[in-house]
Amino acid sequence: MTEAEFEKHLGKALDQALEDAAERAAKKVLAQSGLKQLEEKEINEVRALIEAWKSAKTTVLTTTVKYFTMAIMGAIVFGLWARWSSGPSSG
Repeated sequence: MTEAEFEKHLGKALDQALEDAAERAAKKVLAQSGLKQLEEKEINEVRALIEAWKSAKTTVLTTTVKYFTMAIMGAIVFGLWARWSSGPSSG
């Protein structure tokens, strides 16, 4: 086995070991938190709820920025209109 093959094999083995350890840790946390009884459907519902929450936050932020931008642009237009509608300036 060449050094490159050994490194590739070692990398795969480490990746698998890390994945196994993460899975065991997740199961342990679920068991300790009492969430082990959750079914896959319930977990998917929680994921969907979190995704909806993220989407709602993004929508609120986007809408808020749009409203502030429109308010600033409206104030500028109103200011220009007020200045121009007051007639010729003496100066």
